[in-house]
Amino acid sequence: YYFNGGRYLDLVERYKDEDNLIKHRLTKKGTRIMNLKHRDKNLEIVKSILEHKTFNDILNYYFHDLCNLEKLITNF
Repeated sequence: YYFNGGRYLDLVERYKDEDNLIKHRLTKKGTRIMNLKHRDKNLEIVKSILEHKTFNDILNYYFHDLCNLEKLITNF
């Protein structure tokens, strides 16, 4: 579950070693992010999530439509 999420965000990858065994490792992006301080690491992970249009659209909808007080008052 977590591996697939990391793979989706291009933070981890699956590879075969010299014995043809399947292993997992951080990508360059994942290594860079994991070497950051805690706050910066979390911000970079959020940025990675928001690079995907679906998540970006949902967050924009939340902040611009659901949290728009003027629109809520008008529709109430």
